Amino acid sequence: MNHPALDQLDAVATQIRVHEERRLDALAAATGLGVDHESAPSMLAVVKGNRLVGLEIHDSLLDEYRTRPHEFAVYVNSVISRAFDDWRADYNAKAVG
Repeated sequence: MNHPALDQLDAVATQIRVHEERRLDALAAATGLGVDHESAPSMLAVVKGNRLVGLEIHDSLLDEYRTRPHEFAVYVNSVISRAFDDWRADYNAKAVG
């Protein structure tokens, strides 16, 4: 025996499960990259699963900022922030998809 209210609840529950699966798939698949200079990067940050998973810094940057650690921290954080922004955009595109 079908009841319209139960059928409607079942349909909503199914939509929620589909949305949750899409969100989890997007979380697993989304990646983000941040670089300091597009044409010749000397720093690269990689984000996966909403976590920083890689940070590559060329030795020339370490030499350049050796005596200015606070400025270097700002520089590094800006590249990491770009990677998270890129990850968030990729995640949103995949989650809505």
